[in-house]
Amino acid sequence: MGFPCLHQVCFTPIGTNGCEGLAVTGFYATQHIFEKAYGNYLGLYRLGHFVAHEMKLRLVRMTCISASARLGNVDKSEVEAFACEMRRVVAAESKS
Repeated sequence: MGFPCLHQVCFTPIGTNGCEGLAVTGFYATQHIFEKAYGNYLGLYRLGHFVAHEMKLRLVRMTCISASARLGNVDKSEVEAFACEMRRVVAAESKS
């Protein structure tokens, strides 16, 4: 697990009287893009969804801010394979 990733989180009601929904913003001091980012984004989304549900609102926006984005402990070949897979997914999506 290492050090805690999430530094600060902010919940903001959106709309007239805060009735439209809830926005959540997470601030991460350091974001390890290939090792932790997806899990951090998913965790922030789930936290926002839970809080919105408890407030009888819907989650309308999630923002993730990182003071320092780092590649992490990953080989260049892994990054190239990931980029190739993402190109394949985007190409398939654009055809449908």
